Amino acid sequence: MTEPSPVFLRHSRQFGEFRFVYPVVSRRAQGVSIGVNLNPDKVCNFNCVYCQVDRRDPGNKVFVELDRLREELQTAIRLVQSGELFQQGRFSDTPQPFRRLNDIAFSGDGEPTTYANFDEVIQLAADVRRAEALSDMKLVLITNASMFHRPTVQRGLSLMDENNGEIWAKLDAGTPEFFAKVARTRIPFTRILENITQAAQIRPIVIQSLFMRWNRFPAWKEGRLRPIANDSTTSCVGEGKSSWCRFTPSPAPQRSPSFPRSVRMKSETLPVA
Repeated sequence: MTEPSPVFLRHSRQFGEFRFVYPVVSRRAQGVSIGVNLNPDKVCNFNCVYCQVDRRDPGNKVFVELDRLREELQTAIRLVQSGELFQQGRFSDTPQPFRRLNDIAFSGDGEPTTYANFDEVIQLAADVRRAEALSDMKLVLITNASMFHRPTVQRGLSLMDENNGEIWAKLDAGTPEFFAKVARTRIPFTRILENITQAAQIRPIVIQSLFMRWNRFPAWKEGRLRPIANDSTTSCVGEGKSSWCRFTPSPAPQRSPSFPRSVRMKSETLPVA
């Protein structure tokens, strides 16, 4: 198996003097994804067992300054478009096919939809996208789907629909018990399922799942993800750390959660050494 290029492993959210924006070369995006970190304070309503954010080290308690965010987005876009980004050390070994701008992705050190003015930030990104004449560029939200019921988030999702938006909702469990064990949150499992289902009635949604090993035993073998897998046909590409599985809901699901057919599911299998 071919080892991935080191550039795919460099997902630091620190980029020069920027506070909120960070470019990464993404296998998901098949190009450069410009990340927007709305949670530099590291506040998140989940506490996932596999999260790479070190919450023992307090983040920066700063409010997202919209003018500065706009400036950083414009600068990052122009660095990619001009090719200047790939002259910088950590991006210099970017494979040629990946030297393209794919999206602006709302991710970061916490759950982006917890940001109070989420809809304003989406509008800002849409305005920058329009001003830079990037009608094909996506706006991507990587989320745990916990806040989809909030009016400000619903407005933000509608703005994404109007601007080539794509939603990647995280779902790592098929039962409330395993969900509580992995996500370690007070938010009920039913809330997540309801939010995903209702949002998917309006637009396509991608489900991103981490099929982890728990104490070296594959979690799905204990039936913890069976409610998803039994409602889907599965096709996988690759193996090991680079494998991706796409789950397509079957025409007649036999058990809940029975998601709308607009839901696409992907997962990356990451074996633990």
